[in-house]
Amino acid sequence: MRENRNAEAEESFKKAIQLNPKYALSHYGLGKLWANAQRWKEAKDDLEAAIAADSGLTSAYYQLSRVYARLGEKEKSEQMLAEFKKLHQQEMDDSKDADEDAQKESDSR
Repeated sequence: MRENRNAEAEESFKKAIQLNPKYALSHYGLGKLWANAQRWKEAKDDLEAAIAADSGLTSAYYQLSRVYARLGEKEKSEQMLAEFKKLHQQEMDDSKDADEDAQKESDSR
C-alpha cells in the first residue's frame, strides 16, 4: 500500500513539475520522496531545482545536505547545512519580531 501511495505521489509531483517547472515545492516534494527511497541522484537533482526556484526554501537546504552526505560530497553537505542554519535562524528571528510587534499592538489597545 505504501509503494502505491509513493507511486501516486511521484506521478502527482511529476505532473505538477510538468505544468509549472519553476514551482519549488513540487521539486522539493519529489526530491524528498526520492531521498526517502534512497534514490540520491534523483533527490539531488530535484532538491537543487527547488532551491534554484526558491532560494528561501529552508527545508530544501536541510534535505539537500542529507543527500550530499549520502553521495559522499562532504563539503557541499556542510555548505547546505550552514545555509539551512542561517535561514532557519532568520526565520526564528522574524517570528520573534512578529510576536513582539503583535504583543506591543495588543498592549496599546
